Amino acid sequence: MTLVHRGLVLQHTHVLSLRLSDCVVPLSAVGIQMKLDFFQKKFWTASRQNINCYLIDNNGFVLVAEDYTLTGKFFGEAEGAVMSKLLQMGSFKRVTLYDYQALCWVYSESSDSGHTLLDRIGRTMQVPCDTEYPAFISERTIKENTGNVDCDGCIKYETHTYRRV
Repeated sequence: MTLVHRGLVLQHTHVLSLRLSDCVVPLSAVGIQMKLDFFQKKFWTASRQNINCYLIDNNGFVLVAEDYTLTGKFFGEAEGAVMSKLLQMGSFKRVTLYDYQALCWVYSESSDSGHTLLDRIGRTMQVPCDTEYPAFISERTIKENTGNVDCDGCIKYETHTYRRV
């Protein structure tokens, strides 16, 4: 799922595939695009003021929240204790991703110190650098998790069900 923040458009694409023994054959791709405020109005049904509801994607990012500023942010930023519990229960798994095409700015060395002082900006260049960063993926199996989350003198009760697709 992609959130386009400038126009606040929600976009989702999915590949439909057929599994034949050990082979997976893509059949088609489908997608939808709609304004985020329209989606939130259709989705939002929570009327109790003391309950915070979130719709999060399979990577732990907030799609819908009562607080619009949380849309597109990592769920752990909004509810760190709940995200920790989801990790502990196995609903999400932390993985390390690598960007082998990243570019980093570096200053090129020169034995000509006068030239370096005069042209500092011209002495920078981009070089390939492998970058690693943390990511989270959902463990998508048919499962229901229920638990209490301790959060600085309060207790949050959460239940979620998800299925393997």
